[in-house]
Amino acid sequence: MINQMLTVRGIGASPGIVIGQVHLLGRQEWQIPRRSIEPDQIEEELDRFDLAIQASLQQIQSTLDRLGQAGDEGILIIESHRMMLQDEMLVERTHDLIKNSLLGAEDALDQTLATLSQAFSQLTVRYFRERVADLRSVGNLVMRNLLGQIESPLHLVPPGSIVVAHELSAPQAAELTLKQIKALVTEVGGITCHTAIMARAMEIPAVVGVTGICMVATNGQQLAVDGRLGQVILNPDQETCRHLHQQRDRQIAELAKLTSRSQQAAVTRDGVTIRVEGNIEYLEEIENLRSRGGTGIGLFRTEYLLLSGSAINDENSQVELYRQVLQRSAPHRATLRTLDMGRDKTLEGVRLDTAAENPALGLRGIRLSLLETQTFKLQLRALLRASTHGKMRLIIPFVTSLKEVREAKTLLAQVKEELRRENHPFDESIPFGIMIEIPSAAITADILAAEVDFFSIGTNDLVQYTLGVDRNNQMVASLYQELHPAVLRTLRQVVQAAVQAEIEVAICGEMAGEPQNIPLLLGCGLTCLSMNPISIPQVKETIRLCNMVDCKRFFDELLRCETTSEITARVRDYHRALLATGAGD
Repeated sequence: MINQMLTVRGIGASPGIVIGQVHLLGRQEWQIPRRSIEPDQIEEELDRFDLAIQASLQQIQSTLDRLGQAGDEGILIIESHRMMLQDEMLVERTHDLIKNSLLGAEDALDQTLATLSQAFSQLTVRYFRERVADLRSVGNLVMRNLLGQIESPLHLVPPGSIVVAHELSAPQAAELTLKQIKALVTEVGGITCHTAIMARAMEIPAVVGVTGICMVATNGQQLAVDGRLGQVILNPDQETCRHLHQQRDRQIAELAKLTSRSQQAAVTRDGVTIRVEGNIEYLEEIENLRSRGGTGIGLFRTEYLLLSGSAINDENSQVELYRQVLQRSAPHRATLRTLDMGRDKTLEGVRLDTAAENPALGLRGIRLSLLETQTFKLQLRALLRASTHGKMRLIIPFVTSLKEVREAKTLLAQVKEELRRENHPFDESIPFGIMIEIPSAAITADILAAEVDFFSIGTNDLVQYTLGVDRNNQMVASLYQELHPAVLRTLRQVVQAAVQAEIEVAICGEMAGEPQNIPLLLGCGLTCLSMNPISIPQVKETIRLCNMVDCKRFFDELLRCETTSEITARVRDYHRALLATGAGD
């Protein structure tokens, strides 16, 4: 047991500061019977598996019945787990292994989960890598029922604990929040994982991605959690606790102030209105976006449709999904991005080219869509049919050339003509845009601008590809520098091309959600910013402190800087000066 104070860091997933005692939740390990069955036992094993599925569905329903205080956001997350339990990828694959490989139900389920987990883990899109925890949670629930282990280890967690675990699924997080725990800390996960969203929905501080925390934390140990900074302190001393309590009081006061002003327009001191929108992956995030003052959806990622199995090949199901997006975001607009998947695969069977050495440079985004034209056209049809229910904009990802843009527009024109012949109404003037996230697109932005209605700059990929750095590779992560001189020059080039062509240009990467970056982004000429909804109130507050003329002068100064460190220091100092100005108002 570590008795000295130790500070470790992860990803701040849900804000708040708490101090409490650790309850370490160990990984669930199964003793899975590996057995073959006889042909005359097939029906019995199928029945056992189906009964376990039904029991799991009933348990999820019980959680939903007790989760009223989570609102739509929390409930819809749990609903997604119910959908996974009924998904043919899980159920039919397990059935096939029982029938064709003569495996016992437990063994068949375990192999199915291993196959699907590997497939999701190898996708380049972060969203799907983070869904592996949800898949494992659903599988564990069914496995527990198959093995007759009905009691969950969660029943041992005492109220008021800080739960530390390797990972937590949304249903587990929901069960824990009902126990009135103080905070969640996990070794894996990201800001978009279901556990993080559930914690934010229930307003429980959470830090995820804390590598090795389960190795150093012990039951009963005192722990301090700062869900905003992503900081976890084991055995905090008295002075640290006093300091954290002061910080907590300041955060509460600051949040109250920001919340009270979040619905006000984001207008600079010299009267320029800035559009502040949200990046969305789930329907349930839209209400959170609205409550934080977002003025529309700047990026709705449609990849998560894979989780609903048949939806990817069901036009009517997709229409219904997009209709809900538009209606929930009304009266504001919603920018929906077509599928941005990674690696060589068909979407129906999730066929992966596991031999690919560098999938990030392979078949993904619009490249895959132009190869899988049937799936792409089906999505375009669904998007267009839903466009009558609100203000929709359509955007395609991972564009590298004019040829790709023109081919996508040709397919879009074909789909429009099909819908006209079938008497399906749609918005004839739906704006069509492209993501600028590849250097080739940024360099030829002046050419591309003539073919589209708007740009959206995806800085997460643009920084990565411009600098040749994989930010998920710990060996080179420090070289991922969004304030690198090359990045600022690239932003300026794209914005100038858009202004020259008289089309709108937005930014939707994580760079836009960092308050200290706002002056340089405004100074670059960007007046539409899209970000994680949790960042919106603070970003809007920063915008209100800015003067566009001063920001443009500041950005020109930054362009003359030669190093990232110099730019970073100037950006930090400028932001501090802004805050000091605001404090004096």
